[in-house]
Amino acid sequence: MEKVIKKKIETELSPIFFCIKNESHKHKASKNLNTHFNITVVSKKFDNTSQIQRHRIIYQILSKELLRNIYSISINTYSKIEWKNYNKNIPDTPICCNNTN
Repeated sequence: MEKVIKKKIETELSPIFFCIKNESHKHKASKNLNTHFNITVVSKKFDNTSQIQRHRIIYQILSKELLRNIYSISINTYSKIEWKNYNKNIPDTPICCNNTN
């Protein structure tokens, strides 16, 4: 699933920076599955767009995967300037209520 997400995001958004973390192991029900992801995308295509618009773009790109394979996705999107101002830090995903760690 990670490879599919990576390919789709890279093809559609030509990111300046892209990071995907498979966090399925942090969730009780999906220890051996690929269902929980955290993605960070920095793209020029996010210039002059709101966070809502950016998330809609990601949801559109991953629409099939979201319907079939992805249970949870944490999305962090930035323009190039925002990423620089954010000091290039990837935010942590909130702890899941079903976390067994």
